[in-house]
Amino acid sequence: MHKIEDTSYGYRMTFEGFFLRKDVEVWVADLRKRVGGRGSFGNLVDMRGASAFPADAQEKLFEGINLCRDKGMQRVGIVVANPISKIQAVRFAKETGIYSIARFIDASAEPNWEQIALDWIQKGTDPD
Repeated sequence: MHKIEDTSYGYRMTFEGFFLRKDVEVWVADLRKRVGGRGSFGNLVDMRGASAFPADAQEKLFEGINLCRDKGMQRVGIVVANPISKIQAVRFAKETGIYSIARFIDASAEPNWEQIALDWIQKGTDPD
């Protein structure tokens, strides 16, 4: 399941469960309808409840990430559940070219994960 919410800084996207290619295709279709038209924006991506993305879904996931970047995403805070999921998120960011604008927050190590992500997105306060 995914959810895309409009916020004052841009968008908050939540991913939960296991994503097959068809699930990611639905997310990309939703992105095409909603993202953009506001100039630059920030994005908080909550992946704490997400399972790994299988290889056949990753191509579509990369399409969605690139769409956000192309529509004006300036900073993204990616919140993960543990160090293993952080490794996958870092790899995705490097492969899609958003690594320089992304910061990764491991919620298992940072109880204040949401504020850390928002400080990056809204103020440019680098958590690293």
